[in-house]
Amino acid sequence: MTIQPDGFLSVLKPSGITSFDVIRRIKPYFGKGAKIGHAGVIDKPASGVLPIGLGRATRLFSVLSGFTKDYYTWLAFGVTSPTLDLGSEAEAVGFPKSIDEARILAERIEGILPNFTGVIDQIPPSYSNVKVDGRELYKYELKKESVEPTHRQVRIERISPMALFYFDGMDLKPLETPSASTRVIAVSHSLPKLGLPPDVRLPGPVLIVELLIECETGTYVRAIARDLGAAVGTGGLVACLARTRVGPFTYSNSTALADLEAALSADRDEALSHLIYPAPFVLPAGSSVTVYHEEAMNLSNGNPVFVQSQRLPSKIIENETGNVRVYAVLEDGRLVAECAAGERQTRPDIWVLRPSKVFLK
Repeated sequence: MTIQPDGFLSVLKPSGITSFDVIRRIKPYFGKGAKIGHAGVIDKPASGVLPIGLGRATRLFSVLSGFTKDYYTWLAFGVTSPTLDLGSEAEAVGFPKSIDEARILAERIEGILPNFTGVIDQIPPSYSNVKVDGRELYKYELKKESVEPTHRQVRIERISPMALFYFDGMDLKPLETPSASTRVIAVSHSLPKLGLPPDVRLPGPVLIVELLIECETGTYVRAIARDLGAAVGTGGLVACLARTRVGPFTYSNSTALADLEAALSADRDEALSHLIYPAPFVLPAGSSVTVYHEEAMNLSNGNPVFVQSQRLPSKIIENETGNVRVYAVLEDGRLVAECAAGERQTRPDIWVLRPSKVFLK
């Protein structure tokens, strides 16, 4: 019998397949009925970090959704497409017509990028999984049915230009502007090499802006391309895109899908001993408390336990609501339960942990 592991794998999804294709390819290694899923969808033409939850760890996807994500992208201006990427036929809009016009356009775009940081209103792309009246937007689009997608607020922590290129339809050339010398971007993890898809035609001439974007869950980079293009009057789309970080999972600590499949095929248990991340790996700093074996058993059975306040992280104690979420973890690193933590009214130095989700049975 195949043992069901609990934890996370961080997979580098290649472009050209869906996020669910990744699940379909690795699920056979975990046996029939295995509980496995992915956290956050990456568009088919895009690539990058795709956290995979195994077993009870899938119940922590809500924790991962609270982290910011990093995207490394080439946005093309002077061109547009129905899907706002190169997954559909792209059409040039006629500007820029030359490298000099591209340089002027680049200065305009870099000048308005600050308007796209912080909390902004964004309309999801018409080809997306966002639901309106119970149906995904892309299904309305495929059937040529009109629907009014709703604005929603998203938060973009930073949007930093890394490089500029001019593509004339044949050749890609670096493009310098007066602001180029001021671009000093701190990157905390390695980045993939970006490039235009070899099997897809991008009409030129276009300006390509290389960006590093940090944003919260729910943000569409394709919508950023569309709205930036609308702001400068040229249209815009995503020429290539890689998600390089989801919370603690980065491009550096993830495994290419082909390498993961090879390792699982050779010796599944040996591969998992090196590649699986335990469930507590995704917990935010200052959100866990170490519990003893007897306390863990009580929590696992759905019973509350009482702990001295000094055992809790200061982040929990200082929370003004007085009733916060905390994760109980054994000394050996096993996740026991998600708990609601609150002070006892008669003893402020004693806190009660009431389990809401149990992970250890």
